[in-house]
Amino acid sequence: MAGFKSASAGPDRLSSAVRALHLYDLNTHQTKAINIRVAGDYAQVRPRFVKVEPKRIHNFNLSPTGSRALMEAWGEIFTVPTDKGDIRKRNP
Repeated sequence: MAGFKSASAGPDRLSSAVRALHLYDLNTHQTKAINIRVAGDYAQVRPRFVKVEPKRIHNFNLSPTGSRALMEAWGEIFTVPTDKGDIRKRNP
């Protein structure tokens, strides 16, 4: 760990956040990144599968290879496999 702005102390570790949250072990002098996932309190904002009614699909098209379909639903853009694979939400 090159340096940090702030730290919190535990019995034998320091935690710090620069670009990510890390633990620094005072005995081994090693750092370990901590992965944190925060789930929303409201079910509406949690990731989930939803059956899309055909009337909700807009701007449908196929990829140039025909292996995926591109569509808009609820103002979001999704790609859907034509055979096998995962549905992907396109991030801006």
